[in-house]
Amino acid sequence: MKRLIVFLMFIFLLSANVVQAAPAKPTLVKAKIEVTTNGSGIYTVKQQLSIDGASGIKDGKVEHLLSKINNAQIDSLRITTGNTPVTVERKVGTVLDKLYFDIAAGVDKLEYKVEYGVTLAKDVFTVPLLVPNYATTGKELCVVIDYVGPRGTFVQENSFPEVHSPKGNSIESALANIPSHVSYVYADSPSSFFNPYNMISVAVFCVLVAIIVKWIRTEIFKK
Repeated sequence: MKRLIVFLMFIFLLSANVVQAAPAKPTLVKAKIEVTTNGSGIYTVKQQLSIDGASGIKDGKVEHLLSKINNAQIDSLRITTGNTPVTVERKVGTVLDKLYFDIAAGVDKLEYKVEYGVTLAKDVFTVPLLVPNYATTGKELCVVIDYVGPRGTFVQENSFPEVHSPKGNSIESALANIPSHVSYVYADSPSSFFNPYNMISVAVFCVLVAIIVKWIRTEIFKK
């Protein structure tokens, strides 16, 4: 009986050690993002990011994804932990790039800042964001994006992320995850149905309807 008890205690202690040895799971717990533009197509993006469980990051390399949507290119990228700049490694891909920087062993809570610029063509509003390749809890709106456009302009309702009743040149979006990009459309007047983007959508819809109607009529006449 004593041997059985000792054996069971041994199994219990072994199981406890296995649980304690499980690696930490990196989780993005906070992201504060600022997107600003002066109206000449020049954007500045600033991100403050916080990751829990950073000791579980594979090989100590913090991985990020950067979309190449609309072939937008970032410049003057700077990442700092504390006040210390880090060296960024970049792997170029077809659809997106992967960017890494190293962290010291034993760091479990990682806080760092990202800053870069983006230059877009006229009437293009899609700005790529640098996205840490780690999930959030998905239960909280831990991502806050503040956008400020040129003075005298108005954020439009056909922006992304979705905005509701914008009233000026700035807007705040609260999300559960960091999107690959934002597209805050702005104009010299408040949102109205008769803006260029809605009119283009209506025109495309009308063309599609015309094609379908013509096809139906053709099929009817064949019979």
